[in-house]
Amino acid sequence: MRTNRQVSARQIPRFAGIAHALRTLDPIWSELFPAEQRRIVQLLVEEVTLYPGSFDIRYRTDGLHTLMAELSDTDTRSVA
Repeated sequence: MRTNRQVSARQIPRFAGIAHALRTLDPIWSELFPAEQRRIVQLLVEEVTLYPGSFDIRYRTDGLHTLMAELSDTDTRSVA
């Protein structure tokens, strides 16, 4: 039996933050080792459900926060 977690508004990353994190990740994706790509996907994706002709992806809210924090830290270090 599956239950939905209640998520407060401050737990949901803002679209602008998500877009920035993914834009930061895009140019380096092909440079990452497969293990690191897998870690990022596992961090972001909770479940994929396949249907005939379509699919649903359930994302991990906490994973988005973690990825955004890691990429922001990378941005800060590259500027310094």
